[in-house]
Amino acid sequence: MTADASAPVAIEFVVPQGTATVEEYDTLVIGVEVLDQSGDTVPNAPIHLVSLTPDTVGVDSALHYGLLGLMAGPGRVMAVSGDLQSDPLSVSVTAAADSLAAAGATVDTVADSASVSAPLAVALLDFHTSPPDTVSLQGRPVTFAITAPAFDSLGAATVTLGNDSLVATVLTPGSVVVRRQGASQPDSVVVTASATRANGAVVHGSPVRFVVYFP
Repeated sequence: MTADASAPVAIEFVVPQGTATVEEYDTLVIGVEVLDQSGDTVPNAPIHLVSLTPDTVGVDSALHYGLLGLMAGPGRVMAVSGDLQSDPLSVSVTAAADSLAAAGATVDTVADSASVSAPLAVALLDFHTSPPDTVSLQGRPVTFAITAPAFDSLGAATVTLGNDSLVATVLTPGSVVVRRQGASQPDSVVVTASATRANGAVVHGSPVRFVVYFP
């Protein structure tokens, strides 16, 4: 008897960017395929996901193969189709920021002979670690912007951030500086820093407000 070449023999995960990483409170949508002996996809094969680590990773039944980040840490999920089971997929759940705070002074007075401020820095904090601790998250984007005075365009600006722009996105623990162009006004500049979670929610504490005074 010849084996049915179209019979399902394996389940394969298709993960965006090759790594299953999801932030707490966010959802990662992955692909799952049932393959036959030739490596072709078996159409309309029923598949459901099972979390092997329900404390860290959940399955979003409202989405097609959605993985929910429940708590920071390692996780694993498995796909099942009939009697066929996949190898476990490793999932990394990263901590979501709970608060944004200044990492230093929020007011800076520039020396008479200088035209550049001291670095303006913030910290993204995670309060829900195990054991409980306040952790400063690294490598997360924070957007700094000059909000006062308001300029119609970059060409009209008499102050800029260190990247010669009015807005800069840096990764924590990065910082920005404010640079005044020449000796012209203004004598003070307001810079705000804001951050969002991967799911689009604004991080508590945003925006952090800095004031830079020029002589």
